[in-house]
Amino acid sequence: MSAGRFCDFIALDCPFYVLNYPPMRRFLGVLTALAGVFLVYEFAAEGVYRTGPEYRYLGVLAPFGRLGQNYPYDVGMLMAAVWCTGLTLTFLICSRRPTETQPGYVSSSEPGSDRGGSSSMTGFFLLNALLLVTSLLVAYAGTWAPGNPSRTIAVFSAVAALQTAAGLILLILALFDKRKRVGGLILGTSVYVAATAIEVLVFLRGQPAT
Repeated sequence: MSAGRFCDFIALDCPFYVLNYPPMRRFLGVLTALAGVFLVYEFAAEGVYRTGPEYRYLGVLAPFGRLGQNYPYDVGMLMAAVWCTGLTLTFLICSRRPTETQPGYVSSSEPGSDRGGSSSMTGFFLLNALLLVTSLLVAYAGTWAPGNPSRTIAVFSAVAALQTAAGLILLILALFDKRKRVGGLILGTSVYVAATAIEVLVFLRGQPAT
């Protein structure tokens, strides 16, 4: 799959058009890479520093073994590092997409284009779906954390509920968008199905034992 088709598949056409140019995407890719390295270092250093004797047998995997012990700080850092990694790969791959001044460019709005254009609504729908899964994973990790951080779990669950409602609206808008991307819609819908499974797990874990 070429860089252009990959960008079209995930509907990465930002409404802030300056972000659609390869130099800006490369710059953002470098920034997110640096942020990701810093977050991974913080996550590992915080985990090793606070690791007790019961986790030392895990060695370098100790931060993952004690994940949730310093909730939501450690879980938040891990999820942010994952996001930075994904954004870095996306920006760097899509920075190879030809522009108007480069050979091989095909206008996404040109009639008969094999791309058919990218839809901002599809992109927002997919982005919201990924953010929804992130919120639910943070909430689910809290159900395993010591001290019963119910307030923090409730906050992330409320955010997930708002994202679910926003996702339904974005899905309707994307479906009626003339430039919708079927690939992005399928991927986003699949993410929402996975999010539903996580919501069930959060609900079941949050129920008191009988």
